[in-house]
Amino acid sequence: ANIQSLISRSPARASLMMDNFIAYLRQSLSASRAQEGTVQQEIDLLRHYLELIKIRMGDRLQFAFDVDPTLGSAPMAPMLLQPLVENAIKHGLEPKVEGGRVDVRVARERAAGGEQMRLTVRDNGLGFGEHADSAGTGVGLANLRERLNVLYDGRATLTVVDAQPGTEIVIHVPL
Repeated sequence: ANIQSLISRSPARASLMMDNFIAYLRQSLSASRAQEGTVQQEIDLLRHYLELIKIRMGDRLQFAFDVDPTLGSAPMAPMLLQPLVENAIKHGLEPKVEGGRVDVRVARERAAGGEQMRLTVRDNGLGFGEHADSAGTGVGLANLRERLNVLYDGRATLTVVDAQPGTEIVIHVPL
C-alpha cells in the first residue's frame, strides 16, 4: 500500500521502497529455509527492513549498526534479531510522535565459559512504561527464549532492560 501511494507522488521513493522490499523478501525467504546463517546476513536483512520502514516513517526513524568486523562470518541462527527490531519499531517508535532511533550492536565478549557474542537491540522509544513489570514476558519474547534454548542447548540468554527512554534487549550466544 505504501508503494502504491508513492508511485504518483514520488516515483523515486517508490522505486527505492520496491528495491528494498524485494531484497528483504529474498533474504527473509532464504533465511526462513536455512538452519544457520551468518551475522552479516542478519545485518543485511535488518538493514533492508529498516530502510523500508524509514521510507514510511521518514525522519521519524533513525538507525545504526555497530558490528565487530571479526564477527561478520560468525554463524548465527537466521532471523534472530529481526523480531526484536520489528518490536522496537511497532511498540516503541511508531506510537511515539517524534519517532526515534534503533541501534543494533554485535560484539565479542569474554565469559566464564569462553567467548560469546553479545547481540543488542536498543531503541529510545516509549519503553514498557506502566507495563514495566511485564517487560520481556510477551509471547514473541517467550518464543525467542525457547528458540534460543533449543538452538544453543540452554547456553544462550535473553535479557530485557527498561532503558528509560526505550528498551534494550541483549542476547548472549556462545561462539
